[in-house]
Amino acid sequence: MVVLSATGPLQPVNPGGPTVQITLENVTALFVTSLSAVFTTLGSGDSAFSFTVSDSAPLRAMANVSATRTLINASINNGTSYPLEISGTMQDGTNFDYVVQVQITAPSN
Repeated sequence: MVVLSATGPLQPVNPGGPTVQITLENVTALFVTSLSAVFTTLGSGDSAFSFTVSDSAPLRAMANVSATRTLINASINNGTSYPLEISGTMQDGTNFDYVVQVQITAPSN
């Protein structure tokens, strides 16, 4: 999996915290049958992103998927990297779990 984008805060503005969208791409030849990501910020702790990926609706090779979440009580800073733990299962049953550093960027208009 490759992080294509981490975008936020998205409109409309939520007074409880910024809304962020994470987009991941499957860069392997195998389908992904389960996928989740946990984003960690100071102030809000961990925020789990759920992606619509399953055995019956796998993420195909070279395809991407997005998930959006409001990070309650979080603040995000330009230029700051935050850990994103990505985990899931490939169609052959292989599990993966790793952490990448991401920067949240403003959405393009």
